[in-house]
Amino acid sequence: MNVKKSTLDKFIIPYLVPYLVPGLVALFLAVVGVIMVSQDDFARAENMFERGEYVSAFQIYEDLANDGDARAQFALFYIYQQGLGQNIYDPDKAFDWLVASVGRGYAWAEMRLGDAYYSGDEWVERDLTMAERLWAQAASTGLQPAIDKLMALYPLDGLSGAPQLTSWNDTFFRLELNIEDGAPWAMALLGVLMLDGPEDMRDEQAAHDYLLAAAEHGNGMAMIRLGWPDIPPPPRSTAAARGMR
Repeated sequence: MNVKKSTLDKFIIPYLVPYLVPGLVALFLAVVGVIMVSQDDFARAENMFERGEYVSAFQIYEDLANDGDARAQFALFYIYQQGLGQNIYDPDKAFDWLVASVGRGYAWAEMRLGDAYYSGDEWVERDLTMAERLWAQAASTGLQPAIDKLMALYPLDGLSGAPQLTSWNDTFFRLELNIEDGAPWAMALLGVLMLDGPEDMRDEQAAHDYLLAAAEHGNGMAMIRLGWPDIPPPPRSTAAARGMR
């Protein structure tokens, strides 16, 4: 059955198109322009940082960080933590910017906060479970230093002993609970442990299933273990390069 076009289709939309299309194009170009300016500003701040012009770099980083740029937020963490510039040392502000960057999912920030929980420092008490979670989240981007830190928590490849966190049984149980909550990082980690952990807990098929499920969620550590194509590393700022222990 043929249905007549509505008044909207026949009259209003054709009338509006000449006005809407230029507006949409202008909006698109404006958004692209903002992104490009942001990238240019960040590169300029990075160059200043490299030259030791910390006060000038700070001003740009701060503007970008307030707009939600996780790399700039991590740069402010490092500047405040190290006291780079004029009377700018402030551990509390440093921690606030670190947490903000973690909240944006910046892998280098997640790894650094994991370091803090692993050792315990001026901001947080030692908590290996939190270190495991943060390192695993960072590792999910394929960030190799985070993967190395995470794997160091467990005696793998035939080494004897218990994990640094708890017993093997508790470790598997904890990860399974996180998997029930839909955490791909836990799927990837449990898959690795089922391949390389104690003989009596190994399960190659289950390990593959967990790794595949994690990889399908974009987990870089799982992709690497499955031999999928190379995963591009997460972007690293100059501060990230210097801010790792």
